[in-house]
Amino acid sequence: MATQLPLQKNLSLEVLWRNAIVCSQKEPLVIQKYNEFINAGFPFEIVDGDNFYFPYSFLFEALKPFCNHRTLVISVIGPQNS
Repeated sequence: MATQLPLQKNLSLEVLWRNAIVCSQKEPLVIQKYNEFINAGFPFEIVDGDNFYFPYSFLFEALKPFCNHRTLVISVIGPQNS
């Protein structure tokens, strides 16, 4: 039953964004919202480590407004949730 599954253990922000990225071809507003999310200073994934997928065209559009800005990139290499 759905009531037996604690939502916070099964759903993460990364999973929500991965699904939104898949839908972004049909809904361009997703790119704008992702851009706002990044601009607000929230961390984000560049490579989907679970599926080893790099959403190039989506990130190209979402990161366009930052092309003339200095950016700090922090990368963590290792198993998810380690």
